[in-house]
Amino acid sequence: MRLDNLYKLKDWILKKTTIDKTLVFNGNKKELVDLLLKTQDLQRELKFYLDSIDENNFTIVSSYSVGTMLINYMPTKGFELKGTIQPLDTERLEVRLTSKIRFEIYLMMIISIVSLTILLIKIRQIPIWLLIVPFILVPWFNWIYMIQSEGLLEKIKKYLRLK
Repeated sequence: MRLDNLYKLKDWILKKTTIDKTLVFNGNKKELVDLLLKTQDLQRELKFYLDSIDENNFTIVSSYSVGTMLINYMPTKGFELKGTIQPLDTERLEVRLTSKIRFEIYLMMIISIVSLTILLIKIRQIPIWLLIVPFILVPWFNWIYMIQSEGLLEKIKKYLRLK
């Protein structure tokens, strides 16, 4: 029974920290691909662009993101949504858009755990507010990231006319 509870907890966390939406595109695959390829030219107006595309998969990246890490003074990619395309019939496609948990969330959790462990070992007594901080910061940043991911999803839905 405990294992079931862990799976439920994992599913709840993933639902709160990632996107997994299945939508319908009214049109054929060529029309969808043409719209996706046009994002390269319309990147400034749309505020997102097509990062990669193959037979049935594509990746769209936000041109703007707040709170993502910098690596070698170059911004990492913005928020990504991965799409998969499945035909429903000749004039409709199923488009599934998904996201992953951001690397920064994992990093914040690891830093919090290591810091608290070191404090516990060295000081042996931790002020209660230090124990609470990670439980506030991690959800806070995740909330900021989810707002931006949901915003990207809404822009994509509007541009591609997904229902």
